[in-house]
Amino acid sequence: VRVSAKSLPLALNGVRAVEADFIALVTALCGNLTPDAASLGRVDYCLDFLIPEFDLNPEQFVMHSRLTRATDREASEVGRSGRTSSMRIGKMPGQQVAVYDKRADVMAKSKSVWWEIWNANRAAQGLAPIAPNTTQRSLWRVEFRAAKDYLKKRKGITTLEHFLRVGGSLFSEMAEGIRYVSPADDTNRARWPSHTLWIAVRSNL
Repeated sequence: VRVSAKSLPLALNGVRAVEADFIALVTALCGNLTPDAASLGRVDYCLDFLIPEFDLNPEQFVMHSRLTRATDREASEVGRSGRTSSMRIGKMPGQQVAVYDKRADVMAKSKSVWWEIWNANRAAQGLAPIAPNTTQRSLWRVEFRAAKDYLKKRKGITTLEHFLRVGGSLFSEMAEGIRYVSPADDTNRARWPSHTLWIAVRSNL
């Protein structure tokens, strides 16, 4: 039995509440669930940023030299009218970093509760609320995805408890190997400085 959660219940209730729901569901379906019977298949971690008039440029991504497999270096992008609205580096079921226009995603899928979540966090910081009509091209999500091949085969992580002990360092390592940079005169993009967005990402991780 495989169970998964979207980002909303995690954002509203936290990982422990979602874990309890998982256990209750599987127990109801299959009987008692012992701790050693549960295995972690994938973890995504998201950071949302308000960046007015940010333009995502695929050419400003650089990848660490240790990403030698072709699947880790593959990049796909989705854009409209010459503008890139999302970018994914890496390939599942390994590791992947995605950057995408979260406002567009929320508007397209009518996920209005995210405005409440964002504004609750802003209110806690003494900041003014934001609204759909004033945030076009300004709300961006940076998402780190670690799937079974990366978690188990490369990092030896099989349980939620193990992941929770190392999660921050796991994604920090990922953010070091795949970076978003600011252009510089150096012909080697690997030496370009990290973009202010990526500096904030790594600080939060």
